[in-house]
Amino acid sequence: MINKEKQKLIALLEEIGDVVFIDSTEKAFIYYFSTLDLQGVSSTLSDVHKFDSCYKSKYLEYIEIFFNELKEKGIEKLSVYKGKCTNCFKGQGAITFVDKKSGQYIDLVLSIKYNEIIDISECHAVKNHTCFDKKLRLNIIDDRPF
Repeated sequence: MINKEKQKLIALLEEIGDVVFIDSTEKAFIYYFSTLDLQGVSSTLSDVHKFDSCYKSKYLEYIEIFFNELKEKGIEKLSVYKGKCTNCFKGQGAITFVDKKSGQYIDLVLSIKYNEIIDISECHAVKNHTCFDKKLRLNIIDDRPF
């Protein structure tokens, strides 16, 4: 729990800018992924777990390529929408990251245990709580040999 003195300090730092207080690994991942920050995403992932069936180092290589492709298209930030999987992970919370201008998006399901991300899966059946225009599905991993 954060005391009032620390809350005031955090508020002052946030006013200065470039300071964001994030109180969970999930929120940190969402923030870093939406801002296309590879180092930030890396800091939220454990070296022990696999993500979408890949070890962390390989998964980060895929994410780096994905982020670079977005940046080459002029995309610097993705909007975040919460939703739920309606198929394989039925009912589990999901996150949609979307570029509002182009409608390009990706849906991810994060599996979290004890504030640690233990898996990330791309999802192709997310129903979002907010309506928006999804036009072109993006994939982090689209050339797997299996």
